[in-house]
Amino acid sequence: MTDCPPSRNYRREQATVHTSNRRYIIETGMICPSKIKTVAIALALAFVSSTHGAAVSGEITLKETDSFAKECFVKAFGDTLKATTSWRVGDFFGKQTVFAGVTVKNTGTKPLTFEYCVAFYDKNRKLIGAASQSYLSDDGMKPGLELQLGSCMIKLPKDKYKEIKFYEAVLYEMAPQPSKAAPAKTAKK
Repeated sequence: MTDCPPSRNYRREQATVHTSNRRYIIETGMICPSKIKTVAIALALAFVSSTHGAAVSGEITLKETDSFAKECFVKAFGDTLKATTSWRVGDFFGKQTVFAGVTVKNTGTKPLTFEYCVAFYDKNRKLIGAASQSYLSDDGMKPGLELQLGSCMIKLPKDKYKEIKFYEAVLYEMAPQPSKAAPAKTAKK
């Protein structure tokens, strides 16, 4: 995984990053932006592998509509947390906007928190826009609870949404992590 120019001092050393289900080999002798990028990707993969993520991707044609009930792109995905998309294009305070929200339901038996990420690409798979939203409470999302995430909006230049041809979305499930905030201090009298 290198695109560094060869040099006389270039040594081929390697480090290995192990995740729960994969192994990534990084050439540590690289001195170039490629090394930084490779290490960053490996660290991100190691973090993400500590969670469980369900992903969905494919081709898409978004429609412009003035209502959430009409012409939405609907796709269901997920494991314990079930996500259902309701993507469309519309006006948001005078700006053409991709509404990329989902409804998430906890079908499991334990509380969970989550991160939802979505990205849209043109025909050459070049990024047009992306959004994300989280539910990271100390208690987690209770079993049976259903939440609608409506804040995932991508404001685009006029008619830019017409270039969107592909999408990728992921929903990461995580156990709640209670915050380690210091207890509140009371005022002295």
